[in-house]
Amino acid sequence: MPDGSEVINLLQNYKMHNQRDCRSIDKYSPEGLRILFCEKLTEKEWERIHFSEVSKNDDEYVIAAQSGYVMCVTSPDKNAEEARKKAYSLVDKIVLPRMFYRYDIGLKFIEKDQKLLKKRGYL
Repeated sequence: MPDGSEVINLLQNYKMHNQRDCRSIDKYSPEGLRILFCEKLTEKEWERIHFSEVSKNDDEYVIAAQSGYVMCVTSPDKNAEEARKKAYSLVDKIVLPRMFYRYDIGLKFIEKDQKLLKKRGYL
């Protein structure tokens, strides 16, 4: 994760890259805004990002609709806790205006269901 000054530079860079977009779109719609990444992603990381309603122009990713559903980030692993950590560490590399996502993915399984399945011999 970038330090504080890197985040500020990244956000300033984001604002500069999206200035022309912001003038031409509805302030409540994400359509037309670019998706940036804090650092260069590995090939494996790209395989874990599943875009929806996003266009790719050259090496830029642009939100292509107004629904707000932009992507899904996954991280398969044999261990649920590790899969969760890896998925959220990848989310931390994504810069998107008004980005929101669930923070509870996998928690119910980790805290409750996994123990029950182990107790009953399924895991």
